[in-house]
Amino acid sequence: MDFSASLNPLPPRFAWSCEPGCLSSYPDNDYRRLKECIAQVFHRNIDEICVGNGSIELIRVFCSIMLSSKRTYHTTSPTFGEYELSARLAGAMAADRPETADVSFVCNPNNPTGELYARTDMLARARVASSHGGILFADEAFIELADPSETLIDQHKGSFFVLRSLTKSFAVPGIRFGYGFGDPDLVAKI
Repeated sequence: MDFSASLNPLPPRFAWSCEPGCLSSYPDNDYRRLKECIAQVFHRNIDEICVGNGSIELIRVFCSIMLSSKRTYHTTSPTFGEYELSARLAGAMAADRPETADVSFVCNPNNPTGELYARTDMLARARVASSHGGILFADEAFIELADPSETLIDQHKGSFFVLRSLTKSFAVPGIRFGYGFGDPDLVAKI
């Protein structure tokens, strides 16, 4: 499967209808009802959930909050280019090793290679980040297309930020909907 493509080749089929009255006004600024639905699906508290206009918006906002010219990031290559771009826009410098980075970005499964890291490997990466006050940014936009049991979504520690997207698994890029899970203080800033 080509993990550089934005769409699930076998999207789920489900009935959907929208009450026309729901389209006549903007949602509340906190997206409380949406977060309640996400919380119910993933068994998380709503204060651990943030939503954005696509996952790229969340990556950019995360970087603007967590990184600066005095901080570093780490990512491997090849991978989704937005991590490096957003980190550099925030002024951060690349670290040679994750052991020294303030933020380590891991796309799991990786885009574009499709390589899936085991949950145990991702937990080990998070321990490395946490050992020096860093954070693991785990982009799981494609996890439903690989092996959902390898997710970190059930982790409630401050050393994780887990990003998800509807685009890939539901084949709906036009919706531009990303959501993330993390420490409530970080989520409040996002």
